Amino acid sequence: MSYRSKVWQNTSRGGLPEIFLEEMSFEKYADFVLNYPLLFYQKNNDYLFPDGKTYYDLIKQGEADKNNLKLHLSTIFTEVRLKSYIEIRSLDACEWDCHCAGPAFLIGLLYGNLNESYEIINKWKKKDILKAYFDSPSKGFSTEIDGKSILYWSDVFSKLSKEGLKFRNQLNSKKNNEAVYLKNIDNMITKKSTKAEDSIKNLNK
Repeated sequence: MSYRSKVWQNTSRGGLPEIFLEEMSFEKYADFVLNYPLLFYQKNNDYLFPDGKTYYDLIKQGEADKNNLKLHLSTIFTEVRLKSYIEIRSLDACEWDCHCAGPAFLIGLLYGNLNESYEIINKWKKKDILKAYFDSPSKGFSTEIDGKSILYWSDVFSKLSKEGLKFRNQLNSKKNNEAVYLKNIDNMITKKSTKAEDSIKNLNK
């Protein structure tokens, strides 16, 4: 439940393009980037603001270079983007435990349990994913996808993440793996309440 998320969904350079929910490849993403409108580019240490031009236009003009490509990639604010690594928009407006939980959750899925996670989401329909994406800022845990709530899926993927982190076996000085960072998520799932709902309850009191 996040107004910030709603704002990002309505930002022209943000959101979740439908192409990301199709059979994606590096070539498709490269085409997406090349044909994406430029926010600005740099020439002779000046920032220029082209009107409706794409990065492909910059190539045709002979003004494309590595620095301008880096600049262009950093101005695409979609939920996922590719630089020299895959970047996923993360949590940036919560307390320390919450900040640690997000990356640990994703690491457990992507680096430890990717195939099992994909087996689940591969069955989801594109229109249902997009509906859930747009519903979630206002509905939170009660958002539905594939006939089940996000609360249900949070529990499913939290367990998959823990298995993945256990498999990675990256231990701290106390011999605990990275699953210790998921306590913040576990608490929300146990309470069946998001941070926003907790705040609303406190305000109502």
